[in-house]
Amino acid sequence: MLKGWDAQLFYSGIVVDCLELALFFIGLYYVAAAAFSLFPRRAEKEGKPMSFAVIIPAHNEESVISGAVKSAYDAADGKSEIRIYAVCDNCADKTAEAAARAGARVITRAGGKPNKALALKYAAERIFEEYEPDCVALIDADNLVGKGFYGEMSRALGRGFAAVQGRIETKNPNKSWLTAAYSLWGSLENRMGRLAPSNIGLNVKLSGTGCCVRSEAFKELASGDECLAEDLEYTARLALMGEKTGYSSGAVVYDEKPSKLGSSLLQRVRWARGIVSAQGKYGGKLLRKGKIFDWLSLYGDFLGIFAYAVFSVISVFASRGIFSGESVPLCGLWTKVPCFTALEIYLGLGLLTALINLAVDKKLDRFAPFKLAGLLLYAATWIPAGIIGLVSHHKKEWYHTEHES
Repeated sequence: MLKGWDAQLFYSGIVVDCLELALFFIGLYYVAAAAFSLFPRRAEKEGKPMSFAVIIPAHNEESVISGAVKSAYDAADGKSEIRIYAVCDNCADKTAEAAARAGARVITRAGGKPNKALALKYAAERIFEEYEPDCVALIDADNLVGKGFYGEMSRALGRGFAAVQGRIETKNPNKSWLTAAYSLWGSLENRMGRLAPSNIGLNVKLSGTGCCVRSEAFKELASGDECLAEDLEYTARLALMGEKTGYSSGAVVYDEKPSKLGSSLLQRVRWARGIVSAQGKYGGKLLRKGKIFDWLSLYGDFLGIFAYAVFSVISVFASRGIFSGESVPLCGLWTKVPCFTALEIYLGLGLLTALINLAVDKKLDRFAPFKLAGLLLYAATWIPAGIIGLVSHHKKEWYHTEHES
């Protein structure tokens, strides 16, 4: 019978093995689900054209909002009725004037602190007093809307979804190594994080832009409180309401990404704060209702990457332990042949799926090695951003991201 220090080591080892196994199966789920991104969807039938209220929330976006408004008008196909609203939230510049010149209906929110969720709530209260569209489209002020956006959304919403997320591409992929990394990451998100769950009938997580929500659902969603991740909150609340969310790869918006690491980190700290807040608010509710896949979607951006990174490191040390015959702390389980084999299959499947998807999206050119290195560096910088966001999740200010394109 083990006693003292030997007993502590034995039982702590069991705990570590159980935690690693739990993380492994979570990571395996994300990789296995992502593999379904390799199967293209069947072409959707022509749907009935819908009417859209296009809402563009803006906080000091004078330099870019006219481009967003014009592209939203240019994307019209002549079949869908659209009205474009610029929601100027506590702006200290001439955002409202620029939006009005471009042809948008301007809604001005003054007083209180800038907050996107509150700006959307304020806009919804006023828009639905004068207009009852079939659905609401959310577009960021620095975005450009792709041709055919409304027709593609009409087709997707016609399949019975309460909300549909479109494809988000990087507007400035060649600005710097960082925007190139964003472009690669965006492709992986579009295909592995959106197309894949859509292909197997799971709900798709909404993003803060490029999505459309049926008006009756949006009225309920926009009635919420302030938050920094309204996209996650909307996703969770739709799941709790029993609604389905889908994905349309043909409905494209082009999103400007920060080209400087400092601006990128500040932006992602804000995102991390919102993610922590939304997960804390809705994670337990989703689990209590048995919506395990919707719960996993809230954590996918973090847990999927975190698990893959952890087991990549474990693979290196476990390999060393196998070939040297030495005991490696925290890796003992993975030096056993069945576990090591499963680990390598998991890592190989994840890497192969990612590379195939990048190749399909034509993102692997002669500069691919440098771009992939940048992607790894970008992923690593999520660690400090996530930690800061975790410890400061109570802050809910809407920070302005500088524009350069």
